[in-house]
Amino acid sequence: MAGNADSGNPIITIDLFGAFRVTDSAGASRMPNGSKTAAVLALLATEPRFERSRTYLQDMLWSDRGRDQRAASLRQCIAELKRALGADALVATRRTLALCRDSVRVVQSSTAGASEATTYLEGLSARDPAFAEWLTAERAMRAQVPAIATASASGATPQRSVTVICESEPVALGREREEAFRQRVLHSLSETCTVHVGTTRWMQVPPDSIVVTVRASETDAAGGTLRVIVEDMAGAAALWSGQADLPRTNDELDTSVAFCRLVSQTCNAALNASTRAGLTKRHDQDANLMAQVAVRRMFSIGCNDVDVALRLLEKAYEVEPRGVFQAWIAQALTIQYVERYIKADASLVERCAEACRLALRDDPTNSIVLAAVANARINIEKNYQAGLQLSRQSVQANGCNPLAWWAYSNALQCIGETDQAYAAAQNAKVLAEGTRLKFWCDFQVSVTAALAGRTGEAIRYGESASALAPDFRPPVRYLTALYAVEGKAEQLTRKLHTLRSLEADFTIERMINDHDYPIGMMRRYGKNFTEGLSLADV
Repeated sequence: MAGNADSGNPIITIDLFGAFRVTDSAGASRMPNGSKTAAVLALLATEPRFERSRTYLQDMLWSDRGRDQRAASLRQCIAELKRALGADALVATRRTLALCRDSVRVVQSSTAGASEATTYLEGLSARDPAFAEWLTAERAMRAQVPAIATASASGATPQRSVTVICESEPVALGREREEAFRQRVLHSLSETCTVHVGTTRWMQVPPDSIVVTVRASETDAAGGTLRVIVEDMAGAAALWSGQADLPRTNDELDTSVAFCRLVSQTCNAALNASTRAGLTKRHDQDANLMAQVAVRRMFSIGCNDVDVALRLLEKAYEVEPRGVFQAWIAQALTIQYVERYIKADASLVERCAEACRLALRDDPTNSIVLAAVANARINIEKNYQAGLQLSRQSVQANGCNPLAWWAYSNALQCIGETDQAYAAAQNAKVLAEGTRLKFWCDFQVSVTAALAGRTGEAIRYGESASALAPDFRPPVRYLTALYAVEGKAEQLTRKLHTLRSLEADFTIERMINDHDYPIGMMRRYGKNFTEGLSLADV
């Protein structure tokens, strides 16, 4: 990209590898003073068209502020950018902000030698968790191979400790419940990442630890209550709290949905805290952090997000070859297949099969591994019996894992066990409350409810899933079909317009006649489905 030297404006060069630099044709620095203004410039320079929407920029850099404050802050950054770069270097409209290609040159590649490790956007930072997560993902994808090899050889993956404090006295009745909770938190966290988990008293807590405090209270009338607080000692902040009513005996804990949900929510809060804290650390040597960011990106569902997740997971596996990272790769490939982002060809099948093989070889009792492999077996290989066996083992391995129940529900629906599939989906939904998997599990309730003839419930949970993840196409497809069956022309028309905006090749004819189109279960409605589609005003 050459700048226009005859324009009368100095050409601005932006170097992305190594120290983040902005210079003009005379070599003078044009870097803006504000860290958030520099972050806006980086976000523009890393987008292929050098353009971002104002909404995107506001959400990335001022996610904790109100709408008016975000808009005002961005306007201030735009004014500073124009002063630093020159007014002609920036193109601002009511909706977008862009760099002018005639005035700006972006250097994307690293000039480091084979033995050197160069940090992408070195020195750049902005105090916002959304931007920090984006920066970590961008850096990890471009990390130099020597840095990864060194981390792998030395086992240098950083670890953040999680300290569980059981507040009851050792002889108290509630201590047994607290210890049972601690054991299940330990198990769930160890399946997800490499993390130190310990039990201690307050005076022994490491200064950078994430602390989970648990207290059980007993009553005569019922089993009592378990209360949990998650705190970050490094930031001296309480992050999350929750509680659950307990059954009367310890033998009932593993079948208590309330207890299992508390375990799931506690682990989610601890992992979120670990991710936020780690975003300021060395990204290219932290397999856990790369994997956690990858999972968050993967369940954002967008095509680019899933692709980024795959690359991050491959990097994580290079640093620390854990089976769970390969399992997440299989899950990401399954999402790509279901969302029709890539062709379902022999290459996809082979790549997914290898990820499943490595995952089961390295971590065969991990509930995440078993669930993700089950999903791949069902969706890509169409091997429903294998998926059923694997997902059942996943639930047995960790009944607090919502993904395990999701996979089990998926397998049951595929073999026609509709009522059991619906019950398993309900378990997944409850366990996923307050986590990023809620939309995923709400959609599974929608599907199984539709199969059970609970159309109203199917629509309600389908709309919930779609609201939480607007780019997630399966609920839009099913809602389109459900509104057609129900004869709701206005809602049907609206969903068809949404579906067309999400799928460039979508047609009503394809939905009806293409048996590879992923809505097969709705075709059992027969004429009610096909004739209902004619009601749309399109």
